[in-house]
Amino acid sequence: MHDIVRIKYELNENGTVKIRIFDFGMNQVREIENDTYSAGTYEAVWDGIDDYGRKVANAPYIYVIEMPDRTIDGKILVVE
Repeated sequence: MHDIVRIKYELNENGTVKIRIFDFGMNQVREIENDTYSAGTYEAVWDGIDDYGRKVANAPYIYVIEMPDRTIDGKILVVE
């Protein structure tokens, strides 16, 4: 992982978007979005820091994007 990870997504309808990062044990590492947006294309940024302000360990992580009409996920690999 470089300094930041950019996660692009498209919101098909107005509504709340929640984006969370989990470790492979599905323990939440960071919530990076939890707000209401208009339909459109967006980009969320994760800086590799957890909810407690600590740099995360080298490991694979999962991001989950919850939107009004669907939930999508993907993987991030942190290697330094």
